[in-house]
Amino acid sequence: MHTDRVKKTVYNSFSNLFISLTLTVISFISRSIFINVLGEQMLGVEGLFTNILTLLSLAELGFSSAISFCLYSPLANNDKRQIGLIMNYFKKVYSKIGIVIFCIGLLLMPFISLIVKGYTGNYNLYIIFFIYLINTSLSYFTSYNSTLLEADQKAYKITHLKFIFNFLVYGSQIIVILFTKNFILYLLMLLIFRQIERIVTYKYIKKMYMTRYIETDESISDETKNRINKNIKGILFHRVGEFAVNGTDNILISSIINISTTGLYANYLSIISIIKTLCSSIITSATSTFGNVNIKESPSTKKDVFNVLNFVSCFIIGFSIICFFFIVNDFINIWLGSSFVLNYYSVLIITINIYLACVVLPVDVVKNSTGLYYIDRYVGIIQAIINLSVSIALGLIIGLNGILIGTAVSYLCTVSWSKAFVVYKHVFESSFTEYIKNFIKNIIIILITCLISSLLFNLFVIKSMVVIIIIKILIISIIYSTIYIIFNINNSSLKYIISILKNRKSEV
Repeated sequence: MHTDRVKKTVYNSFSNLFISLTLTVISFISRSIFINVLGEQMLGVEGLFTNILTLLSLAELGFSSAISFCLYSPLANNDKRQIGLIMNYFKKVYSKIGIVIFCIGLLLMPFISLIVKGYTGNYNLYIIFFIYLINTSLSYFTSYNSTLLEADQKAYKITHLKFIFNFLVYGSQIIVILFTKNFILYLLMLLIFRQIERIVTYKYIKKMYMTRYIETDESISDETKNRINKNIKGILFHRVGEFAVNGTDNILISSIINISTTGLYANYLSIISIIKTLCSSIITSATSTFGNVNIKESPSTKKDVFNVLNFVSCFIIGFSIICFFFIVNDFINIWLGSSFVLNYYSVLIITINIYLACVVLPVDVVKNSTGLYYIDRYVGIIQAIINLSVSIALGLIIGLNGILIGTAVSYLCTVSWSKAFVVYKHVFESSFTEYIKNFIKNIIIILITCLISSLLFNLFVIKSMVVIIIIKILIISIIYSTIYIIFNINNSSLKYIISILKNRKSEV
């Protein structure tokens, strides 16, 4: 059973990582062509409308996460009837959500021009928004059964479909931009191929699980429905907080500053998204595995599993954000030119925000797999209030950096510690001071690495930006790995990982 868990986690991690890396290459090619042909204003519009549709997606209420949690037990026990009841309920609710999002979007359309400050483009904003709205709404009519695949630790089964359709989407968009230079056609390619992908994926998963659960028109029990609804209430508050932190920056920048600055920040967001996706693809792949652990293991075993996951995660996240801090402006300079580069302080605040967003991912794995959504539900609202208050106030005073500082403050005051407190108390049944000590230790490791690395970088005088980036990555890799191991030389998680590697080597 343990071997099977590990295998499924590894498969999911590598399949997600493969998709993420593939998307990274193709998306950068697409974005480069997009900026050169259509300009930074249209890039800003794209980022802004994506944020607005993310806001509308709050109507989903975290339903997929609540359903996923309810599926762990019937999947583990092969309860076909219960799986069928839950999926039928999920299908009905998601169809209604798609309709609700579409209707709310239509009501918002007349006000779109009020938040797009400084727009001078040739394209009709209402048509653009309408295409985005249709694309988002349609996703809810077919995507619900993907949750079953994820809960069953088999998301890797549709890796090939994701790869094919991502290639088709980006490929068709690149062709459209190069030959027509038309943003509307660019969006239509996204709409058409994404909808085909959803239909194909839906039919593929349905066929895969045809004999795994019983399709029925019966309703789920009141007990199950109440458990789902209770989790939804908790998830909704957290989703509000997450959106206030991650989904409002473009809206605030566009409203307070201008749409061109939104376009500049969007380039950094694309890189930030890659880092978050890569970290998330590796870390959150363990969610369904931990759901299985939660059903079958003791609190101490759960804590041991978490410690190993957190140890690996902190290493990956720390390395990623150090590389981002020292390399991102060099990369933007090569990619787009010096006029697209943000200042040092903006990059520093962005780096802090990435770290605070990613470092809680291992804790989220435990929370999502154990259904701990309701206990700390109000933290999300507090986070949203802090973020919006500080971001708007400082944004009006100091501009972009003020908006970014609001994000950092909201993280530090809430989820950076509150989620861990809940998990340690209710899942591991122990004090979370160990987590805080580890959090501080990892920050010290990152700061020492940054200090030593910056001193060594000054020794090199090289004109080639590409060579500079390669040298920086090599230096950071050596220094960070060395310091991380030194600080964790007696860590039980490190010893466990080494023992697994030794056993693996002896098997080979």
